[in-house]
Amino acid sequence: MTKFELPEKPKKTNTSEDFNNLRTAVDELDKFDYVWKTYANKADRRINAANKNIEELEIENQRLVAENLTLKTLVDSAKPQQALPVVPDFIGKFINTFGTPEDGKYINYAASYPKNQKELEWIDNHQKTWLTALLIGYTVEKPQLFYLKNKLTTSYLALDINTGYYEHWGEEIIPKMPNKQGYKISFTKQEIEGMDAGSYEQIKVEDGE
Repeated sequence: MTKFELPEKPKKTNTSEDFNNLRTAVDELDKFDYVWKTYANKADRRINAANKNIEELEIENQRLVAENLTLKTLVDSAKPQQALPVVPDFIGKFINTFGTPEDGKYINYAASYPKNQKELEWIDNHQKTWLTALLIGYTVEKPQLFYLKNKLTTSYLALDINTGYYEHWGEEIIPKMPNKQGYKISFTKQEIEGMDAGSYEQIKVEDGE
């Protein structure tokens, strides 16, 4: 009987086709590597250029900010400052009571009339001053004060604030001395109108007295 044997497995050999395929694959990898490196180099150059441009823009922005600040300072110093409007004392109190637009409040004219009729009449006659006072602020008008000198005796009228009684002080005391504590020795026009002061001469109080 003849012994059965498996045929010997043929050895694999590299053919020219295998070599060509490998060579093609290597070439493709080389091309991909070249393209990738080229793209990466371009991207790096663009990033570097962009960063440089950003730095230049930041420097220019700082220069413009400084220049703008300088110009603003020059303009502000050259521009005359708007004087605050002068309003009567009762209008200043009216604004403080109701607030300004910046306070988030508003003046309810209907609700305040006729309680504040005097204030509202002044506002109607001084619209520009009123609006300016609300927008930029105001200063309170200093009322003109007067001494009341008796035409017959040359004594001055003084009000005891604590008792509400009027006294007559000698000419040597008023107006040579300032207001004595507890006494009122000068009066506004409005106050004088509410007094029986027909026999008194009104002498204007000068600033500093």
